[in-house]
This record gives sequence, structure tokens and C-alpha cells, in this order.
Amino acid sequence: MKLITTTTAAVLLGLSSIAMAGSDTGPYVGFSVGQASLDFDEANIDINDDDNGYKVFGGFNFGWIPMINVGGELAYVNLGSPKGADGSSDVSLESSGYTAFAVVGANIAPFIGVFGKLGYFFWDVDLSQGSNVSDSGSDNAIGVGAKAQLGSIAVRAEFERFKLDSADIDYFSVGAYYTF
Repeated sequence: MKLITTTTAAVLLGLSSIAMAGSDTGPYVGFSVGQASLDFDEANIDINDDDNGYKVFGGFNFGWIPMINVGGELAYVNLGSPKGADGSSDVSLESSGYTAFAVVGANIAPFIGVFGKLGYFFWDVDLSQGSNVSDSGSDNAIGVGAKAQLGSIAVRAEFERFKLDSADIDYFSVGAYYTF
């Protein structure tokens, strides 16, 4: 009986460490690349195009609850220069900015997790339409994704939607990060 109890305790202890795998607590930094998609049709300007983008990010994950990740993330995002037309000339909209997100995630299996993000996008845009017009502002941003983590290194895929006044940019990306 003592052997069964000891064996059961050892197995449960081992399973709990496997369940916690991939939920590293602490600061992290990462990089991702992806595709930004803009569909904008307003004031005689029509842009429906995709372009490559990238993101450099960092954050902190608080390990308050086992298998649940709660944290914050800051990033610089470059969403490329989707192109379009205004009827008589070519138009491009170069956009970039900074994000601040609250991040909540759950580990759904050992090494696999999902997450959601809610925050703000502090953006700058340059519209090239014969001459350059610049604008800036801040709007809401959301995101969802999945990660695969082994120790301190993780790979993640995510979808984010950035609002720029009356335009939305959808950004699909794949990246990696390292937790310290």
C-alpha cells in the first residue's frame, strides 16, 4: 500500500510539472513577420492590397494561476505600404506605430497555448498621392493567437486588427520569443 501511494504521488507530481511546461513567468522579447492587409475605400481613394510587415515586441507574463497566463506586451509594428489608386494616380499608405496590449492566455496542452490581446495602437501613416500627407493618432487594437513553447523559447502565430480612424488593417504573423 505504501508503494502504491508513493508511486501515485510521484506520478501526480510529474504530471503537474508537465502541465506547467511552457508557462514561463517573467519578461520576454521577440520578433515576428507577416502579411498586413488593408481594405480602404473613402474620399475617392481605393486601397485593397497586402504588404509584408514586421513586429518587435516585449512583455511580461505574470504566473499567478497555473496554466493561465496574464501579462502585458509592448511592440513596434511596421505594417508595410499597401498600394491602390485614386482614379488618376497611384496611392500608397505606409503605416507603423506602437502597441500596448493586455494579454490573457491558457495552456491547453503541454507546450501548447492560446491567447487573446486587447489594447491600443499608436499609429503614424504617410499617404503618398502625388504628394505626401502624414497623420497620426491612437485607436483600439485586438489580437488572438496560438503558441508552442519548449522551455524559454516559443513560436507563435497570431492575427491582429489595428484600427486607423476609418480604416482597419489585418495583420497575420508568425514569430518567436524568448522568456528570461
